[in-house]
Amino acid sequence: MKFLKAIVISAVMMGGSMSFVQAGELLHMQSHREFKETVTHLRDGLAAKGMHIFAEIDHAAQANNVALSMPATTVLIFGNPKAGTPLMLSAPDVALDLPLRVLIRQNGERVEVLMHPVNDLNLPQELKEKLSPVEALVKSLVESR
Repeated sequence: MKFLKAIVISAVMMGGSMSFVQAGELLHMQSHREFKETVTHLRDGLAAKGMHIFAEIDHAAQANNVALSMPATTVLIFGNPKAGTPLMLSAPDVALDLPLRVLIRQNGERVEVLMHPVNDLNLPQELKEKLSPVEALVKSLVESR
């Protein structure tokens, strides 16, 4: 952890930039709600549909803890152990992609919600098909009034 911290601090101090390569595109959605309301609406909506919220990571708060600042940025890590456990038993490598994550961030005046498309996850096709309703659920929660 100290090594990673040193790399990031060095890159910032040297004026360098760090870029990360990812396969595929993220699903981008724009929320019509304020940031905190979007986080609450997604958390509560996912829970109401049987999803367990394993963690809520407030990146801005953690940045603030080390005297750095960033726009409001939260990641919800969620899933359904009753559904996910059989998937991981049938294909143990699936544990690298489960539970699912959704990013909520303030981007200027906009609140954006992002997630990896299920089709981009390193899963067998039949497992992607079982997870695709979760992607639709997140979209419907972001779009709902």
